[in-house]
This record gives sequence, structure tokens and C-alpha cells, in this order.
Amino acid sequence: MKKPNPKYNEPPVYHVNHVYESALYAAKATDIESGIHILEQSLEAWPDIRDREIEKLRKEMS
Repeated sequence: MKKPNPKYNEPPVYHVNHVYESALYAAKATDIESGIHILEQSLEAWPDIRDREIEKLRKEMS
């Protein structure tokens, strides 16, 4: 697992937004599992944020 930069307890908001938009684009282009994979890989150091964004993606795609 990647360790977060000790300077930050959370990733910058723009990073989370960019990852989410990429995941949403992939989910719409292929399937939701692709989007979830992007979120899991990109936000693995922050499980709370990762889970929140995955839930947000599931709601958007349903």
C-alpha cells in the first residue's frame, strides 16, 4: 500500500476530483468496475475517501 505524504492527512481536493472524474468517464465508457478500479488504485492510501468516492460513483451510475 502506498503511504500518504506525511505533510498531508488527506489528498488535495483537486486530486480527488480529478480521480473521480476519470473514474466516472471510464465507468460511462465501459462499465462501473473500471471506474471502481481507478478509485481503488488512486486512493488506496486514504480508505475513507476511497470508499466515499466509490459510493458516490455507484449512486451516479445507478
